[in-house]
Amino acid sequence: MPYLYIFAAVILFFVVIHKMTELNVKQKIAATVTVAVLIVGFYLFESHNTQVRNKVHTLTFAFEHGKTIFCDGMAVNKEKFNYKGHSFLGKKGTDVYGKILPINRCEESPE
Repeated sequence: MPYLYIFAAVILFFVVIHKMTELNVKQKIAATVTVAVLIVGFYLFESHNTQVRNKVHTLTFAFEHGKTIFCDGMAVNKEKFNYKGHSFLGKKGTDVYGKILPINRCEESPE
């Protein structure tokens, strides 16, 4: 769906550029290149965010279903950690009490 919005924005841009007769060809090309660079930048930004979001979802799903994941070389599971706000917090009464591990430093177990 976002691709349709991008396509519509590009079409609208070219219509506006075409109607603006006071711009010469060099200015129109510069404006087109600028808009193209912005669109590519937005696309790359959104792609990166989608990858991060999918990784977080995969890790939280595995954790919530009792699997062990690894954060900074430490095994993280439901017996010793709670998941709160994109971080794993060590449970009270365990050897990891007070430890905070952000989920962006975690990987799935190689099982």
